[in-house]
Amino acid sequence: MYILMGSDRLFAIAFPIFYKNLNKKSYIIIHLATLFIFDITIFLYGILPIFEYKNILVTGNPLDHTLFLSSINPIASVVPLIIFVISALIYLIIAILTKYKAGSFFKQFGHF
Repeated sequence: MYILMGSDRLFAIAFPIFYKNLNKKSYIIIHLATLFIFDITIFLYGILPIFEYKNILVTGNPLDHTLFLSSINPIASVVPLIIFVISALIYLIIAILTKYKAGSFFKQFGHF
């Protein structure tokens, strides 16, 4: 979700004229569809390995689920870190672009 929001903000800052002329209804539908597909993929990625081991009891605790999933697939515990790093990089680029593009605007008012 943070990657989707970050990419939206990055698109808005990098291409403001194109972003302003978008059809908002289709743009929101694309965002919701992407978010829905991503959520379903993450859910299935986490839940499908449990069905292979039918004799193991798994509680509803997210930590138990994460530990079980990481014992089957060690890469699964790294996926949230990768998503966080990508989101952080996108927001860093947004901060740099905002400072670069809005810097001259705010200098005339003396805020920077």
